[in-house]
Amino acid sequence: MSTFLKDFRHGRSARPARCATAALLLSVLVAACAGGEGAGPSPAPTVAQVLVQPAQHALVAGQTATYIARALDAQGVEVSGRAVEWTSTDPAIASVSVVGLVTALTPGTTTIRATVDGKTGAAALEVTQVPVAAVVLDLATVQLVPGDTRTLVATATSATGAVLPGRIVTWATGDAAVATIDGAGRVTAVAVGETQVSATIEGRIAHAAVSVRPAPVATVTISPTPLVLEVGERQQLTAVAKDARGTILQGRVAQWSVDNATAVTTPTGLVTGMRHGYATITATVEGVSVSIGGTIIEPTPTDHDLVYYRQSVNGSAELFVLPLDGIADPVRINAGTVSRTPTASPDGKRIAFAVVMEELGTGTRVDDIFAVDRTGLHMKRLTSLDGFDDLPDWSPVGNRIAWHHWERGGRSDIWVMAADGSAQVNLTGDMSANGFRSAPSWSRDGQRIAFSQSESGPGGTTASIWTMRADGSDKRQVTSTTTGFDSSPTWSPDGQRLAFLRYYGAEADITIIDVTTLVSTRLPVLGLESGPSWSPDGTLIAFSLGGRGDLYTLRPDGTGLRLRTVNAAWGGGLAPQWIKR
Repeated sequence: MSTFLKDFRHGRSARPARCATAALLLSVLVAACAGGEGAGPSPAPTVAQVLVQPAQHALVAGQTATYIARALDAQGVEVSGRAVEWTSTDPAIASVSVVGLVTALTPGTTTIRATVDGKTGAAALEVTQVPVAAVVLDLATVQLVPGDTRTLVATATSATGAVLPGRIVTWATGDAAVATIDGAGRVTAVAVGETQVSATIEGRIAHAAVSVRPAPVATVTISPTPLVLEVGERQQLTAVAKDARGTILQGRVAQWSVDNATAVTTPTGLVTGMRHGYATITATVEGVSVSIGGTIIEPTPTDHDLVYYRQSVNGSAELFVLPLDGIADPVRINAGTVSRTPTASPDGKRIAFAVVMEELGTGTRVDDIFAVDRTGLHMKRLTSLDGFDDLPDWSPVGNRIAWHHWERGGRSDIWVMAADGSAQVNLTGDMSANGFRSAPSWSRDGQRIAFSQSESGPGGTTASIWTMRADGSDKRQVTSTTTGFDSSPTWSPDGQRLAFLRYYGAEADITIIDVTTLVSTRLPVLGLESGPSWSPDGTLIAFSLGGRGDLYTLRPDGTGLRLRTVNAAWGGGLAPQWIKR
């Protein structure tokens, strides 16, 4: 028993402070007794529900938030001091600590739960990705050559610069004709040019400039080889450039050169043998060079040369014979300075030709056929019809000459006569007066004559090649065209084919046609050809080419193009015909 109680029971007085304390204690005891006999402590409130706040929430992966759990009794009065158990229905999406600290881990939805005294409350949580703030490409510029590839890497970053892995990239190209790009970011160069590619991640875009440059030349080859040419013969060479991978580089231009005057070459690689000897031909493509040797040999012997006329700038025209040995100079025929379109007798001793002039003193126009010995002697006028006579052709058999006669303002026909000018006959007088017939050519057997005709009608001008017998009978049309112009026929020695000129606008090419099947073959030669003439042995066709009129030959299959006037000092030539040596 405390001292206070002892003092109280025995009626002892205590100190004032002690007396005050005792009085307070006594009042407490009295108040307790007043509650009634047998009363105990109040029972603890029961948790009826649990509220989790916030009830709905959204976090970006990597963010945290503190959740609160409120325990309420049946009257909605908050019950405090109870233990809370926190859980996440998908801890891979978001975790929660024992104190309600939620950490967002990966995109998705989960539920955060709080349990208090067996009662559970829940809150929905959506975890979203960290938004892409920028896209970064590992290369800002890409330089390629056609066929090359390069793979780009696109990286997504957050606003803080953190790398965001696993984001889907969409790739695109600005010009697929220059460069393509696939879903893996692999850029493939297609053709020379400039474009850009882009990488898009969740609306953010990054660009890279793509420059496709021509592949550098690694090697150059020349074909064909070996190169063996006769004097005057031409061969088109081709330079092929390749890159380091062996891919042929299209469109590269070669620079051609020859080390000496034995041969010459054009800028396109057309090589001409100029004299007997050896030359080195070099092709250079973008600094890479290759050389081949060329052997120039003497021409193949032949028993025929070329007779032709050369027209000077002052209008004069003279006859020449060009030896086909590639060495000797042309020989001038003493037939005046107004002589054109020569043709030789079968033995080569006499030449018929057309004269175009005005007589001195009288001013009389002369457009007639003359003949002269190869030596320039025994000149004779063969025709004197009113009109224009030209384009004579001496029959290879017998002693007859066919020529073109055009009446002034009237008909144009093919005539024949004896070599002395007698027995003149119009062979095409039965044909249309509207037709303009020209350029007669004898077959090697002297049985048929080919000629050209042009005729104007409602549908335009029709140009054609015809043949007939030497007496003018059995006329047959061999060709017909309204889009070009056929002229200047010449027979093959076997009489089975005709070579003629077909004009295509500003271009003319020698064309060969089978007179039986009428199947034709074009022999394209760069330039404007004129005056084809088939050699007596059938191996060559002579013709004039270009503005200066250089004389060429080629084989009937279109190969073996060969310059015959190899010396520039010889000048050009027109209307070449074959003459027996």
